[in-house]
Amino acid sequence: MATPRVTEDAKLSSNSPIAVAKLKEMCSQVCGSVISPETVYTHALTSEWNDRIIKGVLDLLVAESKRHKFLIYSTVVERDESSSTRGMHSTTGAYWNSAKDGIWNYKWGGGTADRGMDVVISIAWISLE
Repeated sequence: MATPRVTEDAKLSSNSPIAVAKLKEMCSQVCGSVISPETVYTHALTSEWNDRIIKGVLDLLVAESKRHKFLIYSTVVERDESSSTRGMHSTTGAYWNSAKDGIWNYKWGGGTADRGMDVVISIAWISLE
């Protein structure tokens, strides 16, 4: 008998205090409101975008769960469509209670290739109980 396939979402968020579908919705909503549809990558604005994305996601998370502390990481990655290569690798480590604490990652591409950017969001939670 075949072993059931475990998705990355399930591995990284099986103990999430908020459903993965809700986390995706929150991140997409905040990114879409911070970076309007006509916006293209502008390096000078990346710090402001990251600040607003972090604050927006954090406000939504805290409203959903008062039993956790949250850490939000946001990275705006420039996409050069003329280049055949592009990459990013990020690793996070932690010492925590893996039954109650965790991390989840999300990539927002903005829906169109001509924006020239992706936003990568990592959400970590630490149980207060």
